[in-house]
Amino acid sequence: MFNIGVWEMTLILVAALLLLGPSKLPEFARWMGKAMREVRRATQEVKDAINFELEREELNRLKNELETEIQGPLKDVQHSLGDFQNQVHQSLDPWQPPQESEPIMGDPTCGGGDASDAARAAQPTLSPSLETTPSHPSEPSSKVDA
Repeated sequence: MFNIGVWEMTLILVAALLLLGPSKLPEFARWMGKAMREVRRATQEVKDAINFELEREELNRLKNELETEIQGPLKDVQHSLGDFQNQVHQSLDPWQPPQESEPIMGDPTCGGGDASDAARAAQPTLSPSLETTPSHPSEPSSKVDA
């Protein structure tokens, strides 16, 4: 960290021993250890903050780059969807009035009959040749087509 060799460290320890004396040297060593830890912690926090900001800037740059790359295809898709929606709306007109030759049954405004006419029109009708009802399901019908 400080690039201090063995001889430099020995010289510093001898000077500290002469200046502080043997009684205060352990207190000074503890204080130096705490100070070094705080300096390391502070420098690590600064490094982490710088790395975080660099990563954030990189992610923002990538986000902007991707947004600009996707804008062209996105506009094409939106345009195509708009065209498709217009085609669907044109082909499926939500209200088409009935033709005058075919009045709606049960609607008095269109010249049709009453509700009973609509009910009769909804019932299926059989042709006269098929209108046979056997008296019993196992008996043959009374009319047979030739």
